[in-house]
Amino acid sequence: MNGPDTKLLLVPIETLKRELDSRLLLSLKLLKLNKKWKIIFGKVDLVGSYWRNKKCDNKFIYLSKGTVYSKSYYQKLLSKKGYYFLLDEEGAIFSKYIKEKSPRGGKNNDLIQYMSQIIFWGEEELKNYLERHKKYLTLEKYSICGNPRYDLCKKKYNYFYHAISKNKKDEQKNFIMIDSAFGGFNNIVDFKSQLDHWSKIKYEGGRGEVTPENWLEKNKPLYDFQSKLFPKFVEGIKFITNKLPDYKFLIRPHPIENINTWMDHFKDHKNVKITNKDTAVSHFINARLMIHNGCSTAVEASFSNIPSICYLPVYSDDYIQELPRDISFLAKNKEELLEKVLRLYENKIDQDYQKNVRRIVKPHIDNIDYESCEKIAKLINNYDFNTIINFEYDFTLKGQLQKYLPEKIYFLLANFYGKIFKKSKDKLTTKLKFKERDKIKFSSLSYDDVKLRINTFKEIDKDLPNINLKELKENLFELSLN
Repeated sequence: MNGPDTKLLLVPIETLKRELDSRLLLSLKLLKLNKKWKIIFGKVDLVGSYWRNKKCDNKFIYLSKGTVYSKSYYQKLLSKKGYYFLLDEEGAIFSKYIKEKSPRGGKNNDLIQYMSQIIFWGEEELKNYLERHKKYLTLEKYSICGNPRYDLCKKKYNYFYHAISKNKKDEQKNFIMIDSAFGGFNNIVDFKSQLDHWSKIKYEGGRGEVTPENWLEKNKPLYDFQSKLFPKFVEGIKFITNKLPDYKFLIRPHPIENINTWMDHFKDHKNVKITNKDTAVSHFINARLMIHNGCSTAVEASFSNIPSICYLPVYSDDYIQELPRDISFLAKNKEELLEKVLRLYENKIDQDYQKNVRRIVKPHIDNIDYESCEKIAKLINNYDFNTIINFEYDFTLKGQLQKYLPEKIYFLLANFYGKIFKKSKDKLTTKLKFKERDKIKFSSLSYDDVKLRINTFKEIDKDLPNINLKELKENLFELSLN
């Protein structure tokens, strides 16, 4: 039972490897500040069901990892005494093309007025948001706090990943890590199936980062670029693994990539291991250097002073993610790649280089020199639950049904309507591929896994309180204090 003074923080998790550890640490820091909080966290849909069906009268904060483009959603959340906080998990690392064609959060998004707080990674994305949403992004609605994910990339937390590793005996040391970002070309869900799915998504009032009609126009150039880069990138990696048979390599494809593609290419390379299990940081803390094609993991690795090479044998200033490229040594052919690998492997990076990387990163990811999780915990704890969010109610039939009907009945009606009236539905093969990808993003989370993480964080921060951990249902948990 929740007492009248209990405040709730709801923490949805879409991708375990990316979000679990940082958002769990943030939750623990909040409980350290104030024992009146109760944290509900777990799989996105389960956390959503929790607040939609909650019986208690307690107010809550919903810590979203991406923008919701539905007015009726905010109407329902506000009617349940909820406050929407946005900490975008893709909040700083983009290509020029994406920033122009489909920026995160869209443009002139009127739904920002129903959000309580947008937490920006750094000044650069705040500036971009202010330019795109001048009418709706007011001073009291935003804060720059960095991202807790990057807290965990600092050497302070290396022990955490060693302690929770399930494969301690298999841990490699001093290897060269290759982190790929070919989610456009080498996706688990092939391009045709993605088009089949995304071209049918309808946003309320035409809101969204890209319209269904423009999905192909936006994504085809990225796909075409990666289709040219990928074979050349693989060729370069094969070249250095053959030239350096006594060096160990670990290839970590992006979680949404088809790992079998990489397995096929490197099945005969004995000095190459391929895996996308566990978090990226759990691997790169043991690496000597990283090779990538414009991947955010290179930025994470920079927080651990791991040097990176951005290997781009096919180059485009428009389609490469800028920040990972800008903090890395650039190689444009396999001979340059080999030379830089040998130089970086054998020589330590000097302090001037590290200072320059921090100078480049700071405007994009602010928590270079402080703990983002502590700053966000204070922001949440200090939020005034008497704040009134003025809402222009959605009086459409859909809006009223979503507001007043129980969740199960609403979704039964929505599914019935879809089957009867909508002609365009995903093909069965498309549904199965997206289901497979979603399972990779969030396979399962056990009580023991969460407990191990809590205990390990307590070893690092001795001031963290004793936590009551309760499993509400599979993949949904509650944190509170004794």
